[in-house]
Amino acid sequence: MGDRRRRRQPHVRGADRRDPVVLGLHPFGALGNGIDVSQQNSPVQVGAATTWTTVAVDRQTCAGQTDGTLWCWGWNSFGQLGDGTTAPVNVPEQVGAGASTWATIAVGYLHTCALQTDHTLWCWGYDGYGELGDGTSWITTPTPISS
Repeated sequence: MGDRRRRRQPHVRGADRRDPVVLGLHPFGALGNGIDVSQQNSPVQVGAATTWTTVAVDRQTCAGQTDGTLWCWGWNSFGQLGDGTTAPVNVPEQVGAGASTWATIAVGYLHTCALQTDHTLWCWGYDGYGELGDGTSWITTPTPISS
């Protein structure tokens, strides 16, 4: 029967990781193509950028670019996009305006974490079960996590 949760997630594919092409279910703008439809059966490019270096996908999608900037879009019910709101976004939106030191990213069901080039860990989104490790219930902007 397979894992139903994974079949409901957006999928990212492409010839190389700098030019992500997406298809799959499209809840709350998770494909990042600016269109709110329930499903995308054929591949579409995310924006015009060809400088993507990494991509992480769950209910929200986040991707890094070669200049060290981080971009997120999709479902945002607990601030997991890091933009200070809980509104969904259907196109890539920069996280931490002006920040260009993001190295890698990981997304979970309702939260997001990323490492900066100085090896500091930042997380945001839902923390009801300790996902963020900072003792809050949820935060909507990138917050450094200390050990």
